[in-house]
Amino acid sequence: MVLASHGCVRRIGSYGFRRQRREKRGAKMRSTRLHRFGPRIFAFLGVMALALSVTAAASADTTKKHIVLIHDVLVGDTKLPAGDYQLVMADGLLTVKRDKQIIVQAPARWELRDETPYCDSVLYEDGYHVSEIRFAHHREVLVIVAPTERTAGLR
Repeated sequence: MVLASHGCVRRIGSYGFRRQRREKRGAKMRSTRLHRFGPRIFAFLGVMALALSVTAAASADTTKKHIVLIHDVLVGDTKLPAGDYQLVMADGLLTVKRDKQIIVQAPARWELRDETPYCDSVLYEDGYHVSEIRFAHHREVLVIVAPTERTAGLR
């Protein structure tokens, strides 16, 4: 049995009670979709947020930088010819790469300075041993541990 009054359609259900439906089903369809897919969407967003936070925490220990050396230098005991290099700092170990090939690894640490340089710069000690690498607009300086500092720490 169907009763029509004021834009609503009333039906008497099989159990004898009346349920009411709107003639325009758009609002009901949206709420039905939200009830059906809402928990899944929120669960998916939660999993994605967790995955991104784990990825960010894992990559927080590793820092990658790029530097151009204009002449031959020594990092540790290895001679590096002039060119473009990628520096990867992870767990107190500096890895110098060129074209995805590891050239040298040396112990290093980050130190904080008061001033920020306006360009990348490399500081040398006796001859062409690299002691510090400063990056433009960053207060952190990459200090490469000299071979004498490593042996002095072991004694």
